[in-house]
Amino acid sequence: MGLVAPGSPARGMATDRRAGRTPDWLIIAALVLAEITSAFEVSMIFAAMPRFVRVFGDPLAAGWILTGCLLVSSVAAALCARLGDLYGRRRVLLLVLAACAVGSFVSAVSTSLAGVVVGTAIQGLSGTILPLCLGLASERLPKGKVPLAVGIIVGAVMAGGGGGLLLGGWLVDRFDWHAIFLASGSFAIVGMLAIALCIRPMPMLRALAERMDVWRGILFAPGIVLLMYAIGQTRSWGLSDPRTLWMLAAGMALLGYWAWHQWRQANPLIQVRLFAVPQIAAAYLCMGFLGLGAFQFGYVLSLFMQQPIEYGGLGLSATKTGLVLGPVLWAGILGGPASGKISARFGAGRAAFVGCALLVVGWGLLLFARGNLTHVALAALFLGPGLPIAYAALPTLIIQYAPPERVSEAVGLNSVVRSIFQAMGASMVAFLVTSDLVTVPGQVQQYSSPRAFDWTLLYVAGSCALAMLVVVALRRPQTVAGIVAAPET
Repeated sequence: MGLVAPGSPARGMATDRRAGRTPDWLIIAALVLAEITSAFEVSMIFAAMPRFVRVFGDPLAAGWILTGCLLVSSVAAALCARLGDLYGRRRVLLLVLAACAVGSFVSAVSTSLAGVVVGTAIQGLSGTILPLCLGLASERLPKGKVPLAVGIIVGAVMAGGGGGLLLGGWLVDRFDWHAIFLASGSFAIVGMLAIALCIRPMPMLRALAERMDVWRGILFAPGIVLLMYAIGQTRSWGLSDPRTLWMLAAGMALLGYWAWHQWRQANPLIQVRLFAVPQIAAAYLCMGFLGLGAFQFGYVLSLFMQQPIEYGGLGLSATKTGLVLGPVLWAGILGGPASGKISARFGAGRAAFVGCALLVVGWGLLLFARGNLTHVALAALFLGPGLPIAYAALPTLIIQYAPPERVSEAVGLNSVVRSIFQAMGASMVAFLVTSDLVTVPGQVQQYSSPRAFDWTLLYVAGSCALAMLVVVALRRPQTVAGIVAAPET
């Protein structure tokens, strides 16, 4: 299978056939409404986690409400996105939104922990909404408008995450935890209606005439689940625990065999040869470094801002912390579209560099000048737009160089990379902030020392710098080589 270069006749003719049927702004608005479902699903669960712990008693058991959702999300991001490429992105997106609505209402009517876990696991399918929406943007919009559309959609993701935390907290406090699932189910139905009414059906991008080894093609799913579960359990089990080591080894073995098998197939379920395209590989690697550090933004800053002043923090309450961080999260509304404009004019690689550079400056300021709220607010001016600019630029880069019939799959793999590295980053940050603790005199309460925060901020800033170096090192060739055909078997 060859790779269609940006601006090639094949991509241009497809755009010409699509243009003019539905106003572009209406298509973008429908995709944003659908993506809000994804943004709100997980963030509202985050907001309600303390209530779940109190209601169901066992923190470890209640944690499966979130863990199940995230595990399904990480697998669905690639698998359902690939199904969208094969069977039609609009069709699969409608099915995913319907499943999210069903999962939400299952959770809403459940009175047991098991029922809520099942419901939120079904809601985890929302992880594929973003790659399907970005694939539809590439499929239905003129080439020149795709970067801006991607920026707007990703900006909605960032803003929706902050909005979901606020709305979820308000619903739990004002009503009950069941209310967050009624709200998320309602959002899913609104998204379904928007997609059904504003985006017209069209033929599938490719037929399923070629033979495909589906069963070995989906081996990546259990491999990713084993890896993410083992990484998540390192905080309680420890890295040297035999259970952790066996799960990591089994997950890596499954992924290794899966990648070897898919590489040899003429028509693989998941095209691992996308990793051989320099621009796509650079986007994945850059997203991995951002997942390790920049996506730990809320965790690191919330912990630092709520730590008592006498132990190196700012001594803010949880409410005041939310008021400070809220505008930063909402900066995605501006950062996403700004990324699209930069990508359209100067290229997605340049936009990714700008975003990563802003992140390096912001985290650097926190490392060297975090003594008061003014310094933190100054750093936030760089961190707020930096993450959404970089986050939106990377899918734009992938869309430019991925084959049209595999756009959603390629973007879905980007989401899988982010999920895995974000889980690794969370474990690393948890280790660093607890590496040097200070005990309160006369109490059992412990806080992270300033030295622990120094190492944590240095780690996050360093990961952002590595992401920036990946973009700098990327050399854009004049022509993009095709994906090498699989060897004859």
